[in-house]
Amino acid sequence: ACFFVLIGTMSIAGYGYYNHPVSYIDVDINPSLELAVNTFDRVVNVTFFNDDAEELISEDSLTGCKPEEAVSLILQAASNSGYIVDGETSVVSLAAYGNNQSKTTSVLQVCAETAVSENENIAVYSTTVTDDLKSEANAACISAGKLSLIKMLQELDATATVEDLRDDSISSIVKQLTYLASDANDSVSSE
Repeated sequence: ACFFVLIGTMSIAGYGYYNHPVSYIDVDINPSLELAVNTFDRVVNVTFFNDDAEELISEDSLTGCKPEEAVSLILQAASNSGYIVDGETSVVSLAAYGNNQSKTTSVLQVCAETAVSENENIAVYSTTVTDDLKSEANAACISAGKLSLIKMLQELDATATVEDLRDDSISSIVKQLTYLASDANDSVSSE
């Protein structure tokens, strides 16, 4: 009986350990979602930040995949659904968060390299995020990657708000950033 209790306890502990996320990868196009990744580099949970993401791909198709495989599946689904269009450059944001900075950065780099190598119509913005930014993004119910870009935009346009930009695509936010940054540079050079 003790043997069976021990085996049961070890099974439950192992299951809990396997399903415990140690890092997170946010993937944003306009479908916006977050991959929770365990210590074995497997996706154990998916959080959808908007309806577009829920309609794009199912959690079951991503759970158990390596993060870069999940990113590849997401981008393929986005391409099939018209969020990534042939002949146009789409911006994809990949943001990573985790307690082990070097491992998180490594996972992010592999995901970004996979995205670029498999999709010629994609420009990837990748970043790691801080605890504070991650907490703020969670409170706003958006991804940390999108919030990071919104904060950059707010530095150039004080009227920009998270609420106004929450449903914008990453490409749209980056276009606004590019326009405002070039406009700011033009005014500096003319003075």
